[in-house]
Amino acid sequence: TDTLGPAARIALLHVGDDDFPFRTLDDLEHLRRSGDPVEQILGAADRLEADLIVMATAGHHGVFDALRGSTTERVLRRSPCPLLAVPIAAEAERVKTARGSA
Repeated sequence: TDTLGPAARIALLHVGDDDFPFRTLDDLEHLRRSGDPVEQILGAADRLEADLIVMATAGHHGVFDALRGSTTERVLRRSPCPLLAVPIAAEAERVKTARGSA
C-alpha cells in the first residue's frame, strides 16, 4: 500500500498555475501556492517544520538564472533544513520527446 506510517509526514508543495504533473501518494499532503517559488518554499518549510526539502532541478535557464542563481540555489542559501536537489533533465527530455511523438 501507499501507507507511510505514523512517523512519516510528507507534504508536497506545487508553486505555479500549471497542473501538477506527478502521481501522489494517499498519505501525501498536497499544497498548492502561487507567487515567488523561493518565498513559497521557504515559508512552507518554516510552517511545516520541515526536516528536509527535496527539489527537482533542471539547472540554469539562461543568463538571468546564471547571474542570480537557480531557484534551487536560492532556496539552498536560505533553507532552515537540508536540501536534496534531484536532477530531472533526462526525465524531462524523455517526457518532452514522448509528448512530441504522440
